[in-house]
Amino acid sequence: ISLLPLVDIETVIISIPYTEQDASQMWDIAFPLKGTGFHYPLDLLLRIIKNQQVLDANNREFAKLFAKNIDKLCFIMKLIPAAKLQFSKLQVFQLFKAIVKMEDPMTTLAIVKSDILKHASDLFFKYHNYSLYLFEFEDFVSHLLNQLTLPEQGEITTTTTLLSQLFIDLKFLDRLMTKFKTEFKKRIPSRNGNFGHFVKIANRVQQVATVNTTLQKWLQSIPGWSVFVKGPLEEVNISCIMPDYLKPTDVPRKRGELVGDPGMDDDPKTII
Repeated sequence: ISLLPLVDIETVIISIPYTEQDASQMWDIAFPLKGTGFHYPLDLLLRIIKNQQVLDANNREFAKLFAKNIDKLCFIMKLIPAAKLQFSKLQVFQLFKAIVKMEDPMTTLAIVKSDILKHASDLFFKYHNYSLYLFEFEDFVSHLLNQLTLPEQGEITTTTTLLSQLFIDLKFLDRLMTKFKTEFKKRIPSRNGNFGHFVKIANRVQQVATVNTTLQKWLQSIPGWSVFVKGPLEEVNISCIMPDYLKPTDVPRKRGELVGDPGMDDDPKTII
């Protein structure tokens, strides 16, 4: 394990075959005790998964091992009082995201029965300035939403199952709206780092809902979503995303008004 940083990992992964026993041993090395995770074995596991074909039999074996070890991963991902996000949590989430992309039904069932999605979303809201994790989580949600834009293969898929747990059971979008409104009232320099990710996720949800009836029904069941979209989200899109030449002339242009800071005025020195 100590030699892993010194070798060409990609060459090793592609040229050396491995068996289910090899995969199992790597899991045991990466997670020898409950609540621990080692950097290099975790990185190797992730690289192997990313370099294999989605339908590769070896990947399926990794998916099975993931399901068997999900309690260990949940323990690592669980939110604990700490000033900084532990690197092992980021690595475990990257591994989790890579395995989710396999769309293996057995793995999806194990995820839904566990608390790993809950822990992952808790970390997204808690560590609001940890950019690496925020980008990884946004990419995970975007991947699931993008799957909904593909030709439908049935109402119940691995994607809809995971999104249903995240959006409906765990009330992720409700939490996003609450946090969004809190940050929206602040002056722009004072907003938390995950505010931009809130905007991107909410906009992507709205875009996908226009082509997916299942997501439309979910959003209709979330209290306050339509008001949120037509209110704070639209204002942020107009002020921060939409080019000036496309902005409607009847929309207030005072940034102080827009961010909810009544103490600001039109003096250029105070406009952010």
